[in-house]
Amino acid sequence: MATIRQKELAKRISENIRKDGQKAKSIGWLMIEAGYSKSTSFRSTQVTRSKGFQEVLEEGGISDAKLCEVIKKGLEATKLVPIQVRFIFVDPATWKKWMQRDKKILIEAADHDSRFEFVKTILRLCGHKK
Repeated sequence: MATIRQKELAKRISENIRKDGQKAKSIGWLMIEAGYSKSTSFRSTQVTRSKGFQEVLEEGGISDAKLCEVIKKGLEATKLVPIQVRFIFVDPATWKKWMQRDKKILIEAADHDSRFEFVKTILRLCGHKK
């Protein structure tokens, strides 16, 4: 059974991760805000790896199976990148250029920045250090 502090910590972690553009607080700091002592906040994995805390995560829809599914999708993150392409049309009989056209197109490419941030967030949520 999860304690009140464990539930509060899970809530604060969730809110902390969702803040776009703001610097995230450490798990230790969130533990202090949730009512844990300073000495306990230095041993955050004791709480985040406890059965009660894991139950809170599962109640919130974060199970190991779901995490594996989401991690797989996050590690395959892509983005659309604009590139400049030059089409040159050639007369096949004389091999002379008869038309040239520049065009901007979008290609799908790996989004390494998003993948990196995704992995950091998941590891932080699971109780791993930076």
